[in-house]
Amino acid sequence: MPSHATVLFLSPGQNLELADEVSDGVALAAAWICELFRCDDGSASHIYYSTTAKAKLAFSEWTELWWSERVVLLSTKLQHEEVLTLISDDESMRKAPFRAALGESGMHAAQEQTMRLRRQMRACGLLLSREELRVKLGVSNKRLERLIEEASIFPIDLDGQDVYPSIFCDGRLNLVRLYRIACILAPAYPEARLDFLTSMCGALGGRVPLELLADDGDYRALRRFAQDWASEYSRTSVSFYAGSYEDVLPSSIPLFISIAEVDPRNQIWKRALAALTCPGHQKPYTAPQAPAAFVAIIERQTFGKSGSELEAVVQCQLSEVGVRIHVDRAGAQASDTLTLELQSTGKTVSDVGKDVLMALTR
Repeated sequence: MPSHATVLFLSPGQNLELADEVSDGVALAAAWICELFRCDDGSASHIYYSTTAKAKLAFSEWTELWWSERVVLLSTKLQHEEVLTLISDDESMRKAPFRAALGESGMHAAQEQTMRLRRQMRACGLLLSREELRVKLGVSNKRLERLIEEASIFPIDLDGQDVYPSIFCDGRLNLVRLYRIACILAPAYPEARLDFLTSMCGALGGRVPLELLADDGDYRALRRFAQDWASEYSRTSVSFYAGSYEDVLPSSIPLFISIAEVDPRNQIWKRALAALTCPGHQKPYTAPQAPAAFVAIIERQTFGKSGSELEAVVQCQLSEVGVRIHVDRAGAQASDTLTLELQSTGKTVSDVGKDVLMALTR
């Protein structure tokens, strides 16, 4: 497997809850092309394809960046049709196939290999105990605890124990900036954060993020990229249903659903508003007319966790004079609910929803 590669997961659908267990992996010998497209609202998307394959979206005036990357393809079943198609377009793959079935034993072997690597890092001083880190930083337990709580410093697991990357006490680095970047990365799981900080990144000109802390311009670019990267680990969705919340069943199909990848630490109403305003994650493509009574259900999905976390229910009742809303936050006491009336000229559930969420953010 390449020492530095982007992992692409091929799933039959876009719903992570329905994804099967990974059972097939392919490390391609030839680099692929990655195109970065950035929208006016600041959101970005990446498109990968083989250099020998015909591009689904050719380079255009909207393409800001493109580069070559080594890739590893993961599939939910052995000999996935898409995998075979992609492999067949890779000349070098036909000459030097790298193929492995990742069953239960394979996953266990991969986990053990990860732990062996971490034990080696621990032996070399690249991973430290909490006390070792505190001593090297020359701070009190209280100060170290605060840094950990803020996610400025994070641990990773080594045989059931928390250990800390030594980069967090490396005097050659701008530690203030490193801690700020680490805090931005908090929505991702710790291993992904460490990999982000210490691996070369094609989107950053083939440089390692730790190399970008000294220069002001590089640091600003790194912050922007880190924010986009971290937001991909959490999704906020807004689903609209006709009637009341009590009428919604597990089998109910929403009138309209919109999703955004956004930092979960942002205020809930701002995240929900982003879900309705960011293009690309909406179904159906055009929002339907708003019924007289409908409910908006706000949920959050976290990468690596099954299911969705209910965050709020907003019941809307339309009238000739405006819209009356009743808001229930998940886990809130009855006295924490909110009822208010506001004006809205929106005709679709999405437009009315935007007006409601904008009112709630004030």
